[in-house]
Amino acid sequence: MTARKFTAEDIQYLEENSAKVSRTDMARALGRDRSSVGDYVKRVGLPIYSGKHWRWSKKEVNELLKLAERFGHKEIALKLGRHHRSVSSKIKEMGLTTRTEVFSLRKAARMTGYNETMLKRARVALNQKWTLRQHGQGNRKMLRFTINQAQLDGLCNWLRDN
Repeated sequence: MTARKFTAEDIQYLEENSAKVSRTDMARALGRDRSSVGDYVKRVGLPIYSGKHWRWSKKEVNELLKLAERFGHKEIALKLGRHHRSVSSKIKEMGLTTRTEVFSLRKAARMTGYNETMLKRARVALNQKWTLRQHGQGNRKMLRFTINQAQLDGLCNWLRDN
Protein backbone atom coordinates (compact mmCIF):
# COMPACT_ATOMS: atom_id res chain seq x y z
CA MET A 1 0.00 0.00 0.00
CA THR A 2 1.50 3.32 -1.04
CA ALA A 3 1.15 6.49 0.95
CA ARG A 4 -0.91 9.26 -0.56
CA LYS A 5 1.01 12.53 -0.87
CA PHE A 6 -0.33 15.64 0.77
CA THR A 7 -1.82 18.06 -1.71
CA ALA A 8 -1.33 21.82 -1.59
CA GLU A 9 -4.84 22.19 -0.12
CA ASP A 10 -4.08 19.58 2.57
CA ILE A 11 -0.87 21.39 3.51
CA GLN A 12 -2.63 24.74 3.68
CA TYR A 13 -5.39 23.26 5.88
CA LEU A 14 -2.80 21.72 8.24
CA GLU A 15 -0.82 24.97 8.49
CA GLU A 16 -3.96 26.94 9.35
CA ASN A 17 -5.44 24.44 11.80
CA SER A 18 -2.64 22.40 13.42
CA ALA A 19 -2.61 24.57 16.57
CA LYS A 20 -6.42 24.81 16.79
CA VAL A 21 -7.75 21.35 15.92
CA SER A 22 -6.89 17.85 17.15
CA ARG A 23 -5.10 15.41 14.86
CA THR A 24 -8.18 13.18 14.83
CA ASP A 25 -10.43 15.98 13.60
CA MET A 26 -7.89 17.09 10.98
CA ALA A 27 -7.58 13.49 9.75
CA ARG A 28 -11.38 13.23 9.41
CA ALA A 29 -11.54 16.51 7.49
CA LEU A 30 -8.79 15.38 5.09
CA GLY A 31 -9.93 11.76 4.80
CA ARG A 32 -6.63 10.42 6.15
CA ASP A 33 -5.27 8.37 9.05
CA ARG A 34 -4.61 10.16 12.33
CA SER A 35 -1.05 8.85 12.36
CA SER A 36 -0.23 10.22 8.89
CA VAL A 37 -1.50 13.66 9.87
CA GLY A 38 0.44 13.54 13.15
CA ASP A 39 3.62 12.40 11.41
CA TYR A 40 3.38 15.19 8.85
CA VAL A 41 2.71 17.86 11.48
CA LYS A 42 5.73 16.72 13.53
CA ARG A 43 8.02 16.30 10.51
CA VAL A 44 7.30 19.80 9.16
CA GLY A 45 7.43 21.32 12.65
CA LEU A 46 3.94 22.81 12.77
CA PRO A 47 2.54 23.83 16.15
CA ILE A 48 0.64 20.97 17.79
CA TYR A 49 -2.81 21.28 19.32
CA SER A 50 -2.41 20.65 23.03
CA GLY A 51 -6.04 19.98 23.92
CA LYS A 52 -8.75 21.93 25.64
CA HIS A 53 -7.55 23.69 28.76
CA TRP A 54 -9.81 25.55 31.12
CA ARG A 55 -8.26 28.38 33.04
CA TRP A 56 -8.57 28.36 36.79
CA SER A 57 -11.09 30.91 38.01
CA LYS A 58 -10.40 32.96 41.14
CA LYS A 59 -13.17 31.06 42.90
CA GLU A 60 -11.53 27.71 42.06
CA VAL A 61 -8.11 28.93 43.20
CA ASN A 62 -9.57 30.13 46.52
CA GLU A 63 -11.33 26.79 46.98
CA LEU A 64 -8.08 25.01 46.14
CA LEU A 65 -6.25 26.98 48.81
CA LYS A 66 -8.82 25.95 51.42
CA LEU A 67 -8.91 22.29 50.37
CA ALA A 68 -5.13 21.92 50.09
CA GLU A 69 -4.84 22.22 53.86
CA ARG A 70 -6.97 19.14 54.49
CA PHE A 71 -7.11 16.91 51.40
CA GLY A 72 -4.90 15.17 48.85
CA HIS A 73 -4.83 15.84 45.11
CA LYS A 74 -7.41 13.21 44.18
CA GLU A 75 -9.95 14.35 46.77
CA ILE A 76 -9.49 17.99 45.71
CA ALA A 77 -9.93 17.00 42.06
CA LEU A 78 -13.22 15.28 42.85
CA LYS A 79 -14.49 18.27 44.80
CA LEU A 80 -13.50 20.78 42.09
CA GLY A 81 -14.51 18.63 39.12
CA ARG A 82 -11.02 18.65 37.60
CA HIS A 83 -8.48 15.99 36.71
CA HIS A 84 -6.03 15.11 39.49
CA ARG A 85 -3.09 15.97 37.20
CA SER A 86 -4.52 19.45 36.68
CA VAL A 87 -4.82 19.89 40.45
CA SER A 88 -1.28 18.56 41.00
CA SER A 89 0.25 20.93 38.46
CA LYS A 90 -1.67 23.91 39.84
CA ILE A 91 -0.58 23.11 43.40
CA LYS A 92 3.03 22.78 42.23
CA GLU A 93 2.76 26.02 40.20
CA MET A 94 1.49 27.88 43.28
CA GLY A 95 4.24 26.41 45.47
CA LEU A 96 1.78 24.72 47.83
CA THR A 97 1.81 21.31 49.43
CA THR A 98 -1.22 19.30 50.37
CA ARG A 99 -1.61 18.13 53.90
CA THR A 100 -3.13 14.75 54.12
CA GLU A 101 -2.46 13.71 57.65
CA VAL A 102 -2.67 9.98 58.06
CA PHE A 103 -3.64 8.22 61.27
CA SER A 104 -3.40 4.65 62.46
CA LEU A 105 -6.69 3.00 63.40
CA ARG A 106 -5.68 3.09 67.06
CA LYS A 107 -4.84 6.81 66.96
CA ALA A 108 -8.08 7.58 65.10
CA ALA A 109 -10.04 5.73 67.79
CA ARG A 110 -8.29 7.68 70.57
CA MET A 111 -8.85 11.01 68.81
CA THR A 112 -12.54 10.49 68.10
CA GLY A 113 -13.65 8.60 71.21
CA TYR A 114 -15.10 5.76 69.11
CA ASN A 115 -13.59 2.30 69.54
CA GLU A 116 -11.81 0.50 66.69
CA THR A 117 -14.70 -1.90 66.09
CA MET A 118 -17.15 0.98 65.56
CA LEU A 119 -14.76 2.65 63.10
CA LYS A 120 -14.37 -0.63 61.18
CA ARG A 121 -18.16 -1.06 60.97
CA ALA A 122 -18.55 2.49 59.71
CA ARG A 123 -15.85 1.81 57.12
CA VAL A 124 -17.84 -1.15 55.78
CA ALA A 125 -21.07 0.87 55.74
CA LEU A 126 -19.39 3.73 53.85
CA ASN A 127 -17.45 1.34 51.60
CA GLN A 128 -14.20 3.15 52.38
CA LYS A 129 -10.86 1.76 51.25
CA TRP A 130 -8.20 2.07 53.93
CA THR A 131 -4.49 1.60 53.29
CA LEU A 132 -2.63 -1.25 54.91
CA ARG A 133 0.87 -0.20 55.96
CA GLN A 134 3.63 -2.31 57.34
CA HIS A 135 5.15 -1.12 60.62
CA GLY A 136 8.01 -2.39 62.72
CA GLN A 137 11.31 -4.06 61.97
CA GLY A 138 12.64 -7.60 61.77
CA ASN A 139 10.35 -10.16 63.37
CA ARG A 140 8.05 -7.48 64.79
CA LYS A 141 6.55 -6.38 61.44
CA MET A 142 2.82 -5.79 61.63
CA LEU A 143 0.17 -4.60 59.20
CA ARG A 144 -1.91 -1.64 60.31
CA PHE A 145 -4.71 0.31 58.73
CA THR A 146 -4.09 3.98 58.02
CA ILE A 147 -6.89 6.50 57.61
CA ASN A 148 -6.64 10.00 56.15
CA GLN A 149 -8.42 13.05 57.55
CA ALA A 150 -11.18 13.08 54.93
CA GLN A 151 -12.03 9.44 55.64
CA LEU A 152 -11.99 10.07 59.38
CA ASP A 153 -14.40 13.00 58.97
CA GLY A 154 -16.75 10.79 56.95
CA LEU A 155 -16.62 8.04 59.58
CA CYS A 156 -17.36 10.46 62.43
CA ASN A 157 -20.28 12.01 60.54
CA TRP A 158 -21.75 8.59 59.78
CA LEU A 159 -21.32 7.38 63.36
CA ARG A 160 -22.88 10.57 64.73
CA ASP A 161 -25.92 10.22 62.45
CA ASN A 162 -26.44 6.46 62.91
